[in-house]
Amino acid sequence: MPDISRLGRSIVVGPGQPVPDGWGGCERRAVTAIDASVAADLHQAWRERLPLIVELKPGIGLDSPAEPPAETVTGHQPWEWTVGLDLPGERLHHAIWANSVDGRDAARPAHRWTEAAIAAGATPAPADADYDVVLPDGRLAVCDGGPLDAGLADRIGLPVVHRTAIEHRSLRPLGRPAGRAAGALADDQRAAVTEGRAGARVIAPAGSGKTRVLTERARSLVVDWGLPPASIALVAYNVRAAGEMRARLADVPDLRIRTLNALALRLCGRSTTLDEPEVRRILGNLVSFPRRAEADPIAPWIEALSRVRLGLVAPDLVEEEVGDVSGLTEVWPQYRDELQRRDAVDFDQQVAGAIERLLGDPAFRARSQRFARVLLVDEFQDLTPAHMLLLRLLAGPAGAVFGVGDDDQTIYGYAGATPRWLVDFAQWFPGSVEHSLEVNYRCPPEVVGAAVNVLSRNAVRVPKVVRPARPTGATPGLLVREASPAPATATTDRVEELIGAGVDPVDIAVLSRVNASLVPVQVLLGHRQVPVDAVGDRRFLQRGGVRAALAWLEVATAPDRQLPGAALREAARRPKRGMSNGLLDMLARPRRADALRDLAGWLEEKGSNREADKVHQLAGDVDLVRQSAGRGTAAILGLVRRQVGGGGLDASASALDQWSHGAIAAHADDLDALTELAALEPDPSRFGAWLADRLSLERSAGGVTVASIHAVKGREWPHVIVHHASAGLMPHRLSTDTEEERRIFHVGLTRASETATLVSGPTPSPFIAEMAAPGKPEPAPTRADRTAVDPTTGRRPGSGVTSGSGGGTSASGRTGKADLELLAASPGVTFTSGGHEHEVVETAVTGAVCVLGGGPARAVVPFGATVTAGGRAMMLAHPAAPGAWERLRAWRTDRATHQKVPPYVIFDDQTLRLVAAHLPVDERGLLALRGVGPAKFGSYGAELIAVAEEFREQAAM
Repeated sequence: MPDISRLGRSIVVGPGQPVPDGWGGCERRAVTAIDASVAADLHQAWRERLPLIVELKPGIGLDSPAEPPAETVTGHQPWEWTVGLDLPGERLHHAIWANSVDGRDAARPAHRWTEAAIAAGATPAPADADYDVVLPDGRLAVCDGGPLDAGLADRIGLPVVHRTAIEHRSLRPLGRPAGRAAGALADDQRAAVTEGRAGARVIAPAGSGKTRVLTERARSLVVDWGLPPASIALVAYNVRAAGEMRARLADVPDLRIRTLNALALRLCGRSTTLDEPEVRRILGNLVSFPRRAEADPIAPWIEALSRVRLGLVAPDLVEEEVGDVSGLTEVWPQYRDELQRRDAVDFDQQVAGAIERLLGDPAFRARSQRFARVLLVDEFQDLTPAHMLLLRLLAGPAGAVFGVGDDDQTIYGYAGATPRWLVDFAQWFPGSVEHSLEVNYRCPPEVVGAAVNVLSRNAVRVPKVVRPARPTGATPGLLVREASPAPATATTDRVEELIGAGVDPVDIAVLSRVNASLVPVQVLLGHRQVPVDAVGDRRFLQRGGVRAALAWLEVATAPDRQLPGAALREAARRPKRGMSNGLLDMLARPRRADALRDLAGWLEEKGSNREADKVHQLAGDVDLVRQSAGRGTAAILGLVRRQVGGGGLDASASALDQWSHGAIAAHADDLDALTELAALEPDPSRFGAWLADRLSLERSAGGVTVASIHAVKGREWPHVIVHHASAGLMPHRLSTDTEEERRIFHVGLTRASETATLVSGPTPSPFIAEMAAPGKPEPAPTRADRTAVDPTTGRRPGSGVTSGSGGGTSASGRTGKADLELLAASPGVTFTSGGHEHEVVETAVTGAVCVLGGGPARAVVPFGATVTAGGRAMMLAHPAAPGAWERLRAWRTDRATHQKVPPYVIFDDQTLRLVAAHLPVDERGLLALRGVGPAKFGSYGAELIAVAEEFREQAAM
């Protein structure tokens, strides 16, 4: 028998059964039930090759060495899974049997892998031999079921045929991991490629040769280690990366290289994948959407369904995070059932379906794991929670995952990616080793140093050393342009400067945080006849704020007697004034500029004083912008952004921007871009047509790349211009995760191989100052990360709802799904909040003014807060809320009947309760409530505000 102390080969016996002499000095562990702690203990012994005597109680589902217990997880929704989902029976079976001798029959001890090797063509060794088999070529060898380790043969002095090969009927012993291209690799790359253990975390900073390491590792596993290609799965992050890997590994036949979704599609067992247009058609049949040219009401639903399945987030939490998806809890099962009825999947369901099948079919899971004994995973930091769970299920208990990535390039946090996948890699895949690539071969030294300094301030990252491959040259590789009031002009000037110096336009990229800030660059480059590798996006003209601003320009410059009705109607809609659709339709008729006041007078005669006041206010705004028409496009836009309708379009944009997520451009960014464009066409009467013409660009394949940073990760250019590296954009004002914003900035900077130029607006990004010197890590981000997970439990933190002074809700009114009864905050009403007795003395705009405990201390408890009254939890509400609640329910019923949809599609009960509780009378107040997003506001906002105004007025009488 081979030396069990070196192989770590255990023996399994029955209760009280004696053991052969070879295991006489080993520890004895009893297994009497499937237990997670026992599984962890025995699994650690397997990883450390610690031979044990496993005393196995029969009949607990672990009797067969070849068949794990039929452990299933079925009937669960995606959000009920966790990344750390544990299958203790599978883990325990592996720990017991993977590297053990079955000694329960003392007369015929059996070693599973030796018997399988003999079945594949090996000759059994004599009973007293120190090896297991004689291979067909005459070599003596041992058969191993321990952790995959190419150094084992050297340590025991005999060839080793690993179970990974035997499972595929291969008798090729493990070879030395030399790597055919090892001589062409740098030292740090070679160390990772030739690592003798199968599982490893490889930190690969920008430009460090990540793809080369990954592909050479795959080649080495087949060519040098001798593993069957069918036992290896190389997972590329996207189609482009998969194509590049296939090209590099064309000489390694039968090696499977797939994207995550291609792998998932093969696993989920569905042949039909629905494209996005078909997904939109299905959602169109399930949800009633408003027809609005400036919005895409289906997009939030597609995002929400993705968060449910890839982010593993419950629909009620997604409703709080994503606007305009009220009723997602009801729509999700209907959408899922429709996919099942069609026997089809969409893009995200490929992954969810693969997980469902792996969890629900133990035999299928075991077969699939045999074809993924070594998983090589690209861009590990970009995985979503569902991707991580899928890979863990495929890796199985052995967990031989070779993950390559860079925590400092995690920029898709809104999709669930987190640097903790790499930071906590060893907890997800115990026994893995660590390697770090340290040389940036792409970027100039100045860029490498600047990126290192910026990232040094992040707390959640893997400590690392990154140094440039080349010395500082005579020409600086990092240029910071002076702050400019016209950054698009400064960027375009830099592009022309490079082209004038002989640089091919295809070697230049202009990158920015958001797409909106690139529109002026595209227009200006086209104006100067510089070829651009980007299509002009006329959809920019249909963005809500842009559409409204252009309408105001048209109103401002129209002849006195030909005020365009369509433009006036659009201008009246934003900033929101709470005008009903009927009143807006009245404004849609062409009229004289001074006829608006006549309309207001007519409304007064009809007794519609509220509507008349709104028209009077609109008339004043029309006069204001028309009087400024001669001052030019920029002057009118300034008035429209800051004065019309009270707070101007900027206030509307700020309210709408609370629904922006991740890489999605904000409404305020659109207005900033429009203002910058105004300088290029000062005539306001021509501006709209001029801009539409300029956005009708055709792509030039040999042109300058103009793109967001999120769109180009993984690519590089000789010359990169990081456009609008300004405060408010880098970091973006809407982001609550400064660490991710630094990573985005770093990714943009490190796309450059020769020069990186930073162009800012009037106030440069604070990251520019951070480039000068390293700093200390700041405290970890305080935002509630609803996508990251605790690696010890695999569970996500709570919903992140913060407690306001009322104790159960934030001041914005975002609450949970509980159906709380309304408590009208009339004077004299008492309740408990925050452990104190409160008595309402008066009503403020946003809450109830209370005295505490009968004393002089006062506090304002916001409407929507959860309080306790009469021993029950209730929602504090405006005194007029009960009547408003009944009116709103009746309104919803009428709307649902008219639109032929279920009432919850309009708004769910909780959203209507919040509206009744707050009675908001402006755009900002209504949009602050959970369940009221931009599209819902555009469809129903005016009607809700009208109800709120009516009941507030009644309460004030």
